Amino acid sequence: KLSKQDLSFRRGGTLTSQLVAAGEYPIAVAVNGETSAAIRDQGAPLGFAILAPKIIKPEGFFLANNAPNPHAALLFTEWVLSEDGQKFLATALGKGIAMRGVQAKYKEFQIQPDFVASPELGVKLRRYIEDFRKIFGIS
Repeated sequence: KLSKQDLSFRRGGTLTSQLVAAGEYPIAVAVNGETSAAIRDQGAPLGFAILAPKIIKPEGFFLANNAPNPHAALLFTEWVLSEDGQKFLATALGKGIAMRGVQAKYKEFQIQPDFVASPELGVKLRRYIEDFRKIFGIS
């Protein structure tokens, strides 16, 4: 059974990717793909695969209630969501972008998602986390 194996649970995708690249662990699951690709492109012996179906989760923008420059923040948000902003995120930061026509920095991410995680997942997430922790004996 999977729960009987000597699994290691860690926080921090960068650290996890580095540990796999260093040979400390043979595999990692659910790490940041962009981070893994960057480590690989720096010469680390690291490979990875994007599994199907590819599921993305929406990201949000948050603005403090008493932000000193709320209009500037809204302008920035508009730019990030524009084609120019999405191109910047893809090329300069290596982020996977769902906007059609925007080229990804890493070819592995140049695919369209199969599903977008829905808000209903958030309602069930706590229960899934509790079940996972119970199965694997994580406190």
